[in-house]
Amino acid sequence: MLSTSEIKSRLIKRLWARDLNSYRWPSRFAVLSARLLHVAVNAYQDNQLSNTAMSLVYTTFLSLVPFLALSFSVLTAFGVQNQIAPYVLTLLAPFGEQGRIITGRLLDYINHLKIGVLGAAGLAGLLYTSVSLVQKIENALNYIWKSKQTRSLIRRFTDYLSVILIGPVLVFTSFAMTSAFMNSKIAYRITSIGAIGPVIYFLGKLTPYFLVSAAFAFMYAFLPTARVSIKAALTGGVVGGILWQSASWLFAEFTISSTSYPAIYSGIAIILLFAIWIGLNWQIFLIGAAVSFHMQYPQFPFISQEPLVLSGKLREKLSILFIYLIASSFYFNKTPWSKDSLVEYTGAPLEAVQQALNTLAANGLITKSASGETFVPARSINRIKIAEVAEAARAAWETEYPVNFIRALPPVVEEVSAGISKSISASLENKTVEDLVTGSMATERSYSIY
Repeated sequence: MLSTSEIKSRLIKRLWARDLNSYRWPSRFAVLSARLLHVAVNAYQDNQLSNTAMSLVYTTFLSLVPFLALSFSVLTAFGVQNQIAPYVLTLLAPFGEQGRIITGRLLDYINHLKIGVLGAAGLAGLLYTSVSLVQKIENALNYIWKSKQTRSLIRRFTDYLSVILIGPVLVFTSFAMTSAFMNSKIAYRITSIGAIGPVIYFLGKLTPYFLVSAAFAFMYAFLPTARVSIKAALTGGVVGGILWQSASWLFAEFTISSTSYPAIYSGIAIILLFAIWIGLNWQIFLIGAAVSFHMQYPQFPFISQEPLVLSGKLREKLSILFIYLIASSFYFNKTPWSKDSLVEYTGAPLEAVQQALNTLAANGLITKSASGETFVPARSINRIKIAEVAEAARAAWETEYPVNFIRALPPVVEEVSAGISKSISASLENKTVEDLVTGSMATERSYSIY
């Protein structure tokens, strides 16, 4: 008889065995929903994401008041500062009456914080605490997207400020416009219509959740240094919004029915519950990001694992394959290859593709095109030797970890290593990538990539 773990393993393998496009509707929707659920569960169980969510709680406590203060200052300039209270109250709705108390205290802190009298050092500290929150969110999303790229200092400054200053204006302005519309005579007449009225009223009540989903999708698309498609960001945002709404209902029931926390923790019970709620929100945010990653790379379930380490032989194969594909598209004037298209074409893990591309780029064999998304040969392909590509792949680990931890090598070992390199060069007979692309290295071409 099979154990529970064996049954679970077989079900998961069967879930991911076939290409999603091979299913017909509605089976495709059912399988996609099951896969998204599996991705969400894996993300929830990921220790790294759980630790990240907890660290974001700490950073949120430090930066919440400065963040809201900066947003409040900008909102005042746009005349929509009065909408910050109902929106914060909506986010804290699961606390019931206690949510009103927390909202009142936060806004009281903000109203008594005079940015104009802080001075240069005080303003710099205010900006730093706000920016640190955005930077931690970016790092968490980059972990999910397995991106090691970093923004330049200028890009960080401009992008982070746009999130801190412009983002809240768009959210609160949308909230203000929606509230104004729902309270207008036009909305009253629409809601008075028989069958349509209740639907419009219900959608109006869901507006805060739509805005949460939109805010999630914006951060999924904008903050990671990896390129995120609109479809992936929206899917993650919707899933995050649904989870957030569901968690709000459950947490509200928990706070109402729980009497042990106030009895045990007395006056700090509300602070403890507030920390738990913030941590749960960040956990939901990261789960939505994992779903977003899966939607862009549907062949890979989001499963926590140690960093992928390629064998020298596999990295060599991928490096030669990618230089062949990139050089072929350049030589025949075809659509250039991007990281995503290489992942889709080869079916290789994202990390493996990224490592091979980094190896080629670090050795001056490929470079990014003007668009910044696709790759082209770094120099003429008749000047790139295939042996050079193979040697770059073999020495990749040495490039990434340049520390010479081997104190000394016997001359015989150095001689064998050098002989292997010479044998590879001799076997390739100074063949270039152009020979590989034009087919002069083979008697016949068994397939075409176009």
